[in-house]
Formats: sequence, structure tokens, C-alpha cells
Amino acid sequence: MSIKCSKCYYNNLSSSAYCQECGEKLHKEDSSKKNSDSKSLHEEIEEVSDIIFKPKKSGLSIKNIIVGLFVIGVVGFLGLLVLAFVFSDDGYDTTDYDYDTATSDNTVFPIYQLSLEDVDSEWIGQTFYLTGVLKNSHNLPASDVTIRIDFYRDQTQTKLFDTRFVTVAGASANGAYSFREPVYIQIPSQETFWYVAQIDNADYLQ
Repeated sequence: MSIKCSKCYYNNLSSSAYCQECGEKLHKEDSSKKNSDSKSLHEEIEEVSDIIFKPKKSGLSIKNIIVGLFVIGVVGFLGLLVLAFVFSDDGYDTTDYDYDTATSDNTVFPIYQLSLEDVDSEWIGQTFYLTGVLKNSHNLPASDVTIRIDFYRDQTQTKLFDTRFVTVAGASANGAYSFREPVYIQIPSQETFWYVAQIDNADYLQ
């Protein structure tokens, strides 16, 4: 074991009283004090380690049980919302659905499942006729389908001058019906005009 000089830091023999390099008097450490200090420091480290790394007690607490039940409830509620949203979609496009005519009354037919195709018109004498095909995509037949016809004086459909209604007998389930219905309106046959036909309401076939 050597003794380091506090002045020049030369390592001297343990038996030296003075530094062999610079002659400075060497001060030997008190070994008992050093051991005591080391022990105290070691004990302090162990105490700090016990505080920091003391393991938590295992097992369920009332707080953990309540939190777990709350989380399970929230997840279950969100899952039910998702399922309700998925199964509420019947696969039909309801963009043009007329909710005013589709009430909870089971006699009112869902008109979004009806459509008009090949709509045209013709004059027979002085009478204006609306022709076309009524298609029904519902699994139940429709009856008394009312068609609204708006008449315009311009092609941009801004100058509405008359509105008429015609009723088509109906259409079978998942079927179609060709119609030719008279529209009683006073328009000279040579006058130019434009019209738009759309389904206004319908009933279930009783």
C-alpha cells in the first residue's frame, strides 16, 4: 500500500513519513475513521435503495377493481354503438329519401325504393301524356304511386309556371310497371316548355 503526497501526488511507501519526491510531510489516514465513513455511506445507499426500489404489494385493490369495471363498461358501450351503426345500414342509398312521406305508418311506402325510368311525353289530340316505367326494388308491392310534374318555361328550370300530379296504379314487388298517364294542363301543343317528373308518395298494396 502506498501513500500519495498531498502536494506533488507522488506515491510513497507506506512506511514513509515524508515525501520522497518533494519532502512534504505525509499525513496518513485514520483507517478506523475511513472504515466508519465507508460503512455509513454503504448503509445510506442501502436505505436509499430500499426506498426507491421497494417492491409494491401484489394483489387487487378496490380502486383497481372499480377502474377495471369502468373500462370494461366503456368498451362494451362503444362496441354496441358500432354494431348498431353497422346493422342499421340496409344497403340502400337514401340520399333522395323523402322523410316527409315515409312515416311510421305502415301504409306509407318507402319511396326511395321506387324509381322512374325512360320518362317521356306525347300529345294525343289536345291532351299531354306522361309515359315511362315505374320500378319497385322493395320486396312488397306498391300502389297508388303519385308522380309530381313541374313545368318550366326555360331549360335551366328556374321559371316554374305549373305543377300537376298523376297517379300510377302501382308496381309489383321487385317489379316494374309501364305507364301512360294523362296530365290535364292547358298548354298549346306548339309551345316550348320543359318538365321534371319525380315520385311524390306511394302506399303499400293492401
